[in-house]
Parts: sequence; C-alpha cells; structure tokens
Amino acid sequence: MQAPIFTGARSHVTNCTAMKGQIQGCKIGSTRKYLRSQVSQKQQLARVQRGAARARPVVCPVASNEMVSLAIAQQQVGLAIIAGAECLYVNSTVPEGTNGRAQLIPTLPVAGALLAANLVLGAPASFAISLPADLFLGYIAVQRFNKTDGTDLEWPGPKVWPFTTSLAAFLVLLATAQGIASLS
Repeated sequence: MQAPIFTGARSHVTNCTAMKGQIQGCKIGSTRKYLRSQVSQKQQLARVQRGAARARPVVCPVASNEMVSLAIAQQQVGLAIIAGAECLYVNSTVPEGTNGRAQLIPTLPVAGALLAANLVLGAPASFAISLPADLFLGYIAVQRFNKTDGTDLEWPGPKVWPFTTSLAAFLVLLATAQGIASLS
C-alpha cells in the first residue's frame, strides 16, 4: 500500500512515496530530511500523548503595567517630536500670513510639556498631563486643517501635514485612554 509523503514548500522531498516503511523514488538528500521529519513527528506525538495524561492549565503571559506604561510613553514622545518638528518645518517654509500656518506659541509649549512629562515624570504619573496635551495637539491640528486653503483636487496638497498630525494625536489619545483604563 502506498501513501503519499508531504510535499510542501518547506520540504525538499518531491514525488516520493512510502511503501511499507521504505522510501522509493526520492531525489538525493531528501531521504535524510524525510526520516528526520518522521522522527520529529513521532516525538511530537509522544509529547502530546504524555501531556494529555497529566493535563495542566496553560498560563498566558499578560502585559504588565510597566510594559503598558512604557509603550504609551513611547507613543506620546513620538507624537511630541512629530508635532514639534512639523510645526518648526511648516513655520520655516510657509510664508507668514498664510492661512493654516503652524503657530509656534501653542504648539511647541504643549509638545514640550508632553515630552517633559514622559521623560521627567515617567509613566503612569505623566498620563495626567499627557491626556489633555494629546487632546490639545489634536485640536490645534484639526483647526489648522480647517484653515488651510486647498481644493479637493489638490490632495495631498497643503492639508496633508495637519491631517497627519491630527491622526497621530487621535491614535495616541486612544492609546493613552486605553492605557489609563488598563492601569486602573
């Protein structure tokens, strides 16, 4: 009785058939790999059968508060750097008096406070400062998006930077809110 042998993408065994435990019609070098795979399959089956006899609960690792806090702090630092750098870049390239030009006064102090809160205070104490800062940076970006002149045919014209900053602020705001909920 012939049974086909696995011929997958990871296997170099092709067009092989097993006949009563003997391998016929295999390419050179594939016999050893086939035998290794058979041994490992038998070992895996034995492990599963032994494990079934003494069943024990599976413990899944859960993210610790420190891991959650660190992940959120990294996202907030990234938002502060993006918002501050974008504000400086737009302020240096867009002429003064243009609608939707980034304003240094509200953006840079809020981005600096967000950066300082995460670097100096550390998480989760920084969440009290970062949640309103995320909201305010998002508000500033949405206001800039609405004030920026442009038509629908110009996309991704001048509105792409305020849109990207507002999207980043929204995503970081969501992550911060979820982090606060998971820490309490």
